[in-house]
Order: sequence, then C-alpha cells, then structure tokens
Amino acid sequence: MAIDLTDLVWLVVGLVMLIGGGHFLVGGASTLARRLGLSEFVVGLTVVAFGTSAPELAAGIGSVLNGSSGLIVGTVIGSNIANICLVLGASAMVWPLVCPPRAARKDAMVTLFVTIVGMIALRGGIGRLEAVALTAGILVYVALMYAQGRRDMEAIEDHEKPRGMILLDLIQIGVGLALLTFGSTKLIGAATSIAIDLEVSSGLIGLTIVAFGTSVPELAASLVAAARKKADIAVGNILGSNVFNTLAVLGISGLFGPIAVDEATMSRDIWMMLGATIALPVILILGRDRLTRSGGVVLVLSYVIYIALIGANLGP
Repeated sequence: MAIDLTDLVWLVVGLVMLIGGGHFLVGGASTLARRLGLSEFVVGLTVVAFGTSAPELAAGIGSVLNGSSGLIVGTVIGSNIANICLVLGASAMVWPLVCPPRAARKDAMVTLFVTIVGMIALRGGIGRLEAVALTAGILVYVALMYAQGRRDMEAIEDHEKPRGMILLDLIQIGVGLALLTFGSTKLIGAATSIAIDLEVSSGLIGLTIVAFGTSVPELAASLVAAARKKADIAVGNILGSNVFNTLAVLGISGLFGPIAVDEATMSRDIWMMLGATIALPVILILGRDRLTRSGGVVLVLSYVIYIALIGANLGP
C-alpha cells in the first residue's frame, strides 16, 4: 500500500510539463496562424489537432506491427469520446467557449460525417482498400482546411502579420508538443504505478487512467487555450483531432496491416462516439455558437456516466 515517492515526483513533473507544453503550443500556433494569413480556428483544426494526436498514430502503427491491431480501434474510439465529452466539456467549464459560427454550422458536421464514414469502414475491420480511402480522406481534408483558412483571413481587411521567422513558431510548437508528449507519458506512468500501489484493479486502471491518457495532450492544449480565451484553437483542436484519429490513425495504421474490430466495440462504444459527435453541433446550435459552462458540465457528466457504466460491466 506504500506509494513510491518517485512516482509522486513524476506525477507533479508531468503535470508541470503538460501546462508548459500547452502554453508553448497555443502561443506558437496563434502566432503561426497570423504569420501564414490563416485563422486560428483552422490552425487549431490542423497543426494543433494533428500534433496532439501524433501519439495515437504512433501507437496505432505499433499495434498493427505487433499483431495487436484491435487495440488501436479502442484507442481511437475512446479518444474521440473523451475529446468531445471530457476535453471540450472541461474547457468550457474553465471558460465558456465562443465559437466561430462555422464551427457549429459546418466543421462540426464535417466531423460527424467523418465519424459516420469511419463507422462504415470499421464494419468487418479495416483492410487495404479502407485504409487507402481513409488516408486519401485526410489529405483532402488538409487541403480544404488550408483553402478555407486563407479565405477566412482574406475576409478580414485589417489583419496584420507579425514580424519574425516562421521557423521560430514551428520550434515553439515543436517544443510544446514534445513537452505534452513526454509530460503525458510520465503523468500516466506515475498515475498507473500509484494505482497499482493502492491495489486498484487492472481493469479499472485500463478503463480510467490508460483511456484518459490518450486525450491528455488534447486536454492540456484545450484547457490552456480556453484559459487564454482562444476558443478557436480549443474547439478546432478537438474537431481536428477526431477527424485525424478517424482518417489518419485508422487509415495510415491500416496500410501496415489489417485492423480487427471486436464485437463489444461495435455494439457499444462506437454508438457512444456517434452520440457524442451528434451532441456537439446540437449544443453549439442551441447555444448560438457558444459552449457554456452548463453545456460543459453536461458533456463531462455524460463521460463520467459512460465510464461508470463500463466499469460496472467489467465487474470486480
């Protein structure tokens, strides 16, 4: 029952690195957006979102190569659910998110469409054909987002591009992503060790700490963005992360080998993912492009209930 002091130290260090990484990432992304003449929302949809989802891609490829491809499906679905319910919900509780009108009317619907495409692709597992189609989809998505970002900024007559080098912004973003990745690894590792020391069941550890760990980078980045009143980046990060998880993580991982899907995932978790994805644009539309604190509470509570129900099904 004794807790190792080293684990407590790494727990604190990991948390500090997450906070620092979030500040570096959000600051660098915001400056990069203005320097490239893109909106912060589009940079959140692409650069920030793809960066925070990079660990899922690495884990997906590794799972396929190690012959345990089924793990990546659970990771993607669990991450997508946590991104909307936990990450966006918690971010709105920190500071109500005033979103660009397009977030509710267009981009949230794009995320919903991609989610449905992913569900169709997962029926029977991901083969080579599905993998190629999903990978092509992420390339089309990036191209469309870049064009959209340019149009958004052209509509703003008085925007100024900050002086300086793009390389410095990319370095700042890279440092932020590195801190987020390393910090989340140390935080989750320490939390798992502490849970084991406290004799918490392995099933509960996997359900909570490991599942939560896949969304730690997104959570840190979005919380920092919300605290700095950068709702564009906070919301764009989540919408883009879910698109990246569905198209790029499943697609690129599937290029390395077939991906199997277990029955429990298709009969339970995938429907929770669809429900959360449908709920987001509905909440934004009803809130007139605002995700309020009360809306955030609803999302977080739905995630807690979902986890509790799964935990009850796992048994002792």
